[in-house]
Amino acid sequence: MIEGTGLKPLNVRFPVQNDNKQRRFCYADFGSSEDAQAVRNSLHEKQIGSFCVQAEISNPSLKRDRRKPPVSRQVYVHNLNFKETDESHLHAFFSKFGDVESVKMPLSAKNRDQGLQNNGFAFVTFITEAGANEAIKLGGADLDNRRIEISAVKSKQNVHKATHFDKDATVSVHNVNEIVTEDCLKAFLESKVGPVAKSQLLPSQKGALVQFTSVADAGKASILLDGSEYEGNIIHIGEMSDFSWAKESAKAKEALPKDQSSSSKPSMVPPMLLRKRRM
Repeated sequence: MIEGTGLKPLNVRFPVQNDNKQRRFCYADFGSSEDAQAVRNSLHEKQIGSFCVQAEISNPSLKRDRRKPPVSRQVYVHNLNFKETDESHLHAFFSKFGDVESVKMPLSAKNRDQGLQNNGFAFVTFITEAGANEAIKLGGADLDNRRIEISAVKSKQNVHKATHFDKDATVSVHNVNEIVTEDCLKAFLESKVGPVAKSQLLPSQKGALVQFTSVADAGKASILLDGSEYEGNIIHIGEMSDFSWAKESAKAKEALPKDQSSSSKPSMVPPMLLRKRRM
């Protein structure tokens, strides 16, 4: 993408991923500030698939405060009037519940070009928890000729959920490079093995759970990829139960009555007959 601008970076650095969120950014170093500015101008707000690229010149002197306000002081507002509601309207409306610290109202380039004010939702942060609680109690209200909905912001916790994975069609991938994103891993596996139904990246454990659309492909994954190199690391393919929390989740699912468990028909190819035993 960067070299498509006609300028080649000296170095590109990717961030280490985390379990809660994919980090879709990188740092690119250029030989001159003019080259960096030219690339920024070429890529900023460029549409690539369903994503809109945001490109900015890095300025170490403007170090951002990365500490996020606790969710206990925030409220989520949605169903906003796209054409009329802006940050000042929300600030004025929510100030009656308490002092407002900030209003974050996302606005995509597409909506901005259409003259809209927002993407239909916003986050309002209060100075105190009491202010947020009062707003949440309201639940909803009329603002700018639209019925808005107000709710609490849910905390993102590092909770692994493996109960929705089909263990027969799922493999574990170990020693995954920490900069690899879930999308990149999925693309790699599909190019080497077959279609992936779902995946869960676990950077803190340098691994991932991957469910293929077929049990046969899950079996082939070990034969084709165990011990192969991917993004500088030698990866290994194992079973879903290699992660202790996933093993317990699978046991809990198996304990459910048959009418509450998966109704999918078993494959004619037992996956363990296809998987290569790890030494």
